[in-house]
Amino acid sequence: MADEEKTEEATPKKLEDARKKGDVPQSQDVPILMMLLVTFLALLSPLGDALVEAVVRVARESWGGMLVRPGTLADLNAVVQYAGGTVAKVFLPFGLLFMLVACVSLWMQVGFLFTTDKFKLKLDQLNLAKGLKKMFGLDRLYKLVKSIIKLSVYGVIVYLVVKPQLDRIMKLIDADSIHTAIEALLLLKEVMIYILLISVIFAVIDIVWVRYRYAKKMRMTKQEVRDEVKQRQGDPKVRAQIRKKQLAMAGTRMIGAVEDADVLVTNPTHYAVALQYRPPEIMTPRVIAKGRNKLALKMRAEAGKHGVPIVENPPTAQLLYKLVPVDQDIPESLYKAVAEVLAYIFRLDPRSRQAWKKAS
Repeated sequence: MADEEKTEEATPKKLEDARKKGDVPQSQDVPILMMLLVTFLALLSPLGDALVEAVVRVARESWGGMLVRPGTLADLNAVVQYAGGTVAKVFLPFGLLFMLVACVSLWMQVGFLFTTDKFKLKLDQLNLAKGLKKMFGLDRLYKLVKSIIKLSVYGVIVYLVVKPQLDRIMKLIDADSIHTAIEALLLLKEVMIYILLISVIFAVIDIVWVRYRYAKKMRMTKQEVRDEVKQRQGDPKVRAQIRKKQLAMAGTRMIGAVEDADVLVTNPTHYAVALQYRPPEIMTPRVIAKGRNKLALKMRAEAGKHGVPIVENPPTAQLLYKLVPVDQDIPESLYKAVAEVLAYIFRLDPRSRQAWKKAS
């Protein structure tokens, strides 16, 4: 049998489970765009000035002979440490800034997320067939085509920006190091402006693609949706059995309570409500049991077995059944209707009448 087609959108539970495992839609172009933007802004800030100053200083000292004629290996080590340390001090803020930008870009896309599931070794990762499928799949093809297009577009941008300024760039060969660094920085800023604009377009396209592919990957079959509903709410058959047992237990309790009733008001067969009225302990009639249809018939039989008076009063029985919960006193609005029932009991059982008269 062929696999059922996945036509249903992913449920919130499936998306949440996938998120806990670190499986979230994440565009790689967004952090690249943000890093380019931050780099551009940093070059316009004092960080950029410090970078130019450090590069110029190292270049000047190198070209001046200070760093290219070490006398011993120890001198060479000192030179490397000096040059590397000088540049590293300037690049360190950029590195920390890039780390922060990477975290912020991830937070912007998926919110706060911490999981170790991605670091666990999974057997399906060793599956050669799945590996080949991923290697030659649509996502891999998309990334390859995107990379080729990006490199091509970036190359064209650099070419179009640099070509008109080739003469000026060639003149920098004889210029001093400070002037060369400043001109190079200006050219870099101009190139980055165009690259940033194109990167925004690539990032938007990538976000749309990644989320589309993720939504498609997370789709579910109708059976999967039904299974999840069962898992979340419980199997309907099991719930029906539990409900049946609960009703049976409630019915048993109602039948057992009839023995302590002073009167059973009926419809005559569709409804049955057991009332208790025992002044001075119970001054207001109280519903102690009620039932419909089969349960009502069983309550009638139980009342007959224990000698509990049965009064057929359909309107009152229906009102009591619908308005008064079990173990609750009747409301004032039903006093008159119940009084008729009690009056009937007075005529049936003089002893009850005497007890009620004393209570009043």
